[in-house]
Amino acid sequence: MIIFGNVVYCNGEVERHNMSKKVKSEEERLKEISEDAFCSWSWASKYLKGRFEMGEEAISKSAEYSYSYARDIIKGRFELGEEVISKDADFAFLYARDVLKGRFELGERVNGKDAYFKRRYEEDVLGCSFEELVVRRVVRNSIMELEL
Repeated sequence: MIIFGNVVYCNGEVERHNMSKKVKSEEERLKEISEDAFCSWSWASKYLKGRFEMGEEAISKSAEYSYSYARDIIKGRFELGEEVISKDADFAFLYARDVLKGRFELGERVNGKDAYFKRRYEEDVLGCSFEELVVRRVVRNSIMELEL
């Protein structure tokens, strides 16, 4: 919920509040905001221009807002949201490419199941196919064993 005067924005809906009602305290408003992923992300993005730790639990329930929070607000890894991100092929790929700028192993399982995102992940994140990555790992481990 975002409040501008007597207009409240939340979840894409606009409500006009009767200002004769008791005005909520800052603490009450922040608690309400922190319970919704969109509202928490909006508050962090538009007003704090930084982390909103009170709302991170709600944000972590949405792959879309977790990815956007990591990319645009934290500008880095958002571990609390990684579980939900890992279940969505689109956001798992974007998170690996745009936020981690490298492998997102938790999300590889879902990306491997979707042919489009598997190819994009291989090309844009890994720089090779999953199969080639396995071969590289085997070769590297064999060389390490020979050196011992």
